[in-house]
Amino acid sequence: MNNRLDPADAFRNWLKYQTELVSIAMQAGYTRDQAIEMLKIYTLEGIKVHIGVISQSH
Repeated sequence: MNNRLDPADAFRNWLKYQTELVSIAMQAGYTRDQAIEMLKIYTLEGIKVHIGVISQSH
């Protein structure tokens, strides 16, 4: 049994999640451009945290 998600479905799910995050920010009163910039920062912070975890494990 293959439990792997189809790459197209995985991308669609990721895109839906990102779109929902932008919508949440816009509902809070931010412009679409501001919401996208916040999403970039949010994503970069996640990368920063993961790099820190990886570097501490070596």
